[in-house]
Parts: sequence; C-alpha cells; structure tokens
Amino acid sequence: MNMEYAVAAVLAIMAVAFWKEKGSWLFAGYNTMSEKEKQNYDHKKLCRLMSCLTGFCAIMFLADGILGLSAGGREGLIGSIIFAAAVITVILANTVCRKRKKK
Repeated sequence: MNMEYAVAAVLAIMAVAFWKEKGSWLFAGYNTMSEKEKQNYDHKKLCRLMSCLTGFCAIMFLADGILGLSAGGREGLIGSIIFAAAVITVILANTVCRKRKKK
C-alpha cells in the first residue's frame, strides 16, 4: 500500500470527524483561546471549513496515488496545491467564520 493511500484515509476520517463537529481540539490556536475569544467564531462554520480542507487534501493524496502526480519531476505539484488551499482556508477562517458584531 502506498503512503498516499494511508494519508488519504487518515485525512478522510478527520474530514468526517470535523463535519460532525468533533475534533475541533485539533485546530491550531483555537483550543488555546479563552472562552471569550472563542465566542467570536462560529464553531459550526469553522468545523465545516476544516472538513472541506481535509477532504480536499484527502482527494489530492488519493489522486496522487492513483495518477502518480508526484512522479516525473512534479514532486511539488501536490504540495503547492495543498499549500494554496491551506492559505485560502486560513483567510476564510478569519473572515467567514468570524461572527459579525451586532450594531
């Protein structure tokens, strides 16, 4: 079994856990916030966003295993795509998942 399939399986399990709003203790920085700071974020949206990211990463690793995208001098292709997705996720987590202040 290729390593890509194992990583894809772990990420798929994590995506399901995040979708069910379990495992938010794995979010870097979120679990160290005070309760007051956590109230500024929509927990459900944050879990769904992280579920989408981990699901996307699982699909990318699965595609790498099936299609061999890392072979033939394209080692950085999957990593670059996942890095771009992670950057977009961080931006969305700080904009879309942040609760709006009521006036």
